[in-house]
Amino acid sequence: MALGYSAVAQAWRVLGGDLAVPVWARHACAVAAEEFDQRARLEYARAGGGGV
Repeated sequence: MALGYSAVAQAWRVLGGDLAVPVWARHACAVAAEEFDQRARLEYARAGGGGV
C-alpha cells in the first residue's frame, strides 16, 4: 500500500507542476500530494519499514 500511496503522491505533483492550470488547482494538487505522502509514511511505519 505504501508504494501505491507514494506513486499517487508523485502523480499529484506532476499534475500540480503544470503551470497552465489555475493556481487553485495547483494548490489542490499539492495538498493531495502531501496527504498521500502522509498515508505512505503511515503504511511504511505500520509495516515496520523506514518510510519515505
